[in-house]
This record gives sequence, structure tokens and C-alpha cells, in this order.
Amino acid sequence: MKKYFITLCLLAAMVSPLRARKMTLTDYITITKKNHPFFKKVALDASIANFDKNSLRGTSDLKLTISPYYEYSKPLESFDYIQIKRTRGYGFKTGLTKQIWPLGTKLTLEFDQGLRKYSIQDQINSQKKSKEYYTSAISFGMIQPMLKNFRGKLDRLDFNLKQFDVEISKIQTLEKKEEFIFGLSKQFIKWVCLHEQKN
Repeated sequence: MKKYFITLCLLAAMVSPLRARKMTLTDYITITKKNHPFFKKVALDASIANFDKNSLRGTSDLKLTISPYYEYSKPLESFDYIQIKRTRGYGFKTGLTKQIWPLGTKLTLEFDQGLRKYSIQDQINSQKKSKEYYTSAISFGMIQPMLKNFRGKLDRLDFNLKQFDVEISKIQTLEKKEEFIFGLSKQFIKWVCLHEQKN
């Protein structure tokens, strides 16, 4: 593909009526950098590596969890002439989790809201009754690593290692560009020599 691109650029320079001077090596390299897809591709390599590194920061995002639940049981228990026929319960649990990236601290906040219904039968007068009980609970928790992972050093290890991958990708991108430009320069000089020999 590189050879075809070189040929097209040179032919375009030869047949263009608007061009007042001959194409130099610098002009040719400049045009190639602006139009050849190779340079667009290698420019993306470092960006991809950087995005890959930043994706590891997802562990520090604020996380929301919602868990609805339903319970049903049919016990056969008696308490002071009262028999519990069945129980039903439903509700939901909601939680927020946040990891503080610089400290490695993990914070959690949980809220539980529920309703439980009891179907009760009075064994003395055989009357059936229904009782409802609401439950609400809120809790807060904190986890702080204290030994090897103090201040989240191990949590950030993969992220810090990815930074080396980003730097390596930048160096490789520069090397690929230099190699490509060197190959273009050789092809241009070879074409100029052949053109001068024919003339």
C-alpha cells in the first residue's frame, strides 16, 4: 500500500497544473503525514493504551445497588393460644459504595426498607387476624487497608503499571513513524534518481 501511495503522490505532483515548483522531499513527507492512514493509525495506539489505563479507574466509581426481595413461609407455631398460619414479607435493599482512590478506603452506605405480614389465628375464638410490621434499617461501613495494601497501593498497582505501557506505546509510535518516513525517503530518492537518469 505504501508503494501505491508513493506513486500516486508523485504522479499528482507531476500532472498538477497549479504546482509552480517541483516537489521536494520535505514537501512529499509533509503531504504523506497529512494523508496517509498509517500516521492516523499509529497516533491511535498511544490513545488506546491511555484509555486502557484509565479504564482501571472504574473501581473508584460510585456504585449503586438495588435488591428487591420477597419472602413467604408457612410455619406451624403456637404462642399463647395464637397460631401463626403464614408470613409474607417484601421490600428492597439499596446500597452505595465508593472507593476513595488516593487512600484505598472503601465506604458503604446501605438502606433496608421492608414490610412483613403475619396471618394469625386465635385458637380460643378461631378468629383470623392479619398483622403488619414495617422494618427500616440504615448502616454505614468503612474498610481501610492497613498492611501491604495501606492507602490502596496494591489497588493502584495495575493502574501504575499501565502508565509504563502508555510510555512504551508512545516510544514505539515514534519509532514506527521514523521507520516509515525513512522508507518514504528512500523510495523518493530512488524515484528521483530514476527520473534523472531517464532525462
